[in-house]
Amino acid sequence: MELKLINRKNTEDNCENTEELIKKEIIDIMYYGDKLEIGSDLVYYMSRWGEFMETNEKCGGPDSWLITFLRWAVKDRLEEFLDYCDMNSSIYTIKAIKGLKKVYSFKMPAGGAGLVRPAYWRMWGWLQNEAKILNFDNRYNSAGDKQTEVICPFCNLEYGEEIERYCEHFIHSGFPDNMEYLQWGKYDFVINIMKYINEINLKDFKFLTKGLKIKKYIKFELFDSQEDLEYAIRGASNKEIKIMYEHFISTGMNSAIYTWLFINDMKKVKWIFDDLKVVYDRILDYDQHHEKLL
Repeated sequence: MELKLINRKNTEDNCENTEELIKKEIIDIMYYGDKLEIGSDLVYYMSRWGEFMETNEKCGGPDSWLITFLRWAVKDRLEEFLDYCDMNSSIYTIKAIKGLKKVYSFKMPAGGAGLVRPAYWRMWGWLQNEAKILNFDNRYNSAGDKQTEVICPFCNLEYGEEIERYCEHFIHSGFPDNMEYLQWGKYDFVINIMKYINEINLKDFKFLTKGLKIKKYIKFELFDSQEDLEYAIRGASNKEIKIMYEHFISTGMNSAIYTWLFINDMKKVKWIFDDLKVVYDRILDYDQHHEKLL
């Protein structure tokens, strides 16, 4: 989706996800810009509103900027906005819909009568009514809108398409080969390191990591499995590498594990894979000149 942001420099410095910055952006466009047509600009600002709503719902009353903006943005044109989002899927539409889903889930306080009911209607009730008429519940809670515990640990995007299309930290997901090896995307040579070491029955391990920074974390003489190596890699990454697991019960009550691999900042961990590639090449070179088993 191409954004034509109004009164806003599209730089990383202006994209910090802080509450004050979001508030300033929204107030600026609402009070100092023209009312936005349904399109990419409105989706962007709705996504910023959605980000704020993820951690905030006590907004201070019917006239707070959060509610004023929501009315300004989509009141009496929610259907048109949702149709646009469905036809132009992006990370921004996802965040915008998440914010709307949160508002839709709000409940009027128990015993909501007297002054409470009209105040609640002015805050959230009008949107819930418009959304209900549009069958919002079924529209965004179908089988295709999966609910799961798997969430990117770095940006909080959820399962499936959100992660695989829009998450910059996502590397790979799937069942490990033979239920044993985690897949490392373009660094899949990692899965062969322990396998090859065991096949050639290597006795002296020191030359594999000689002169490499990774030797501080990798102790092949102490490792028994690929799991040991993966644990060491995560330790060397200083929390930049995360592995998530989903557990399944298949037919016959056999359990299976589906893995998700995320890397926060590849630049910070590239040295790990560079060093491991050297280790891998040394293993192959050793075998070529000695055992020729690989």
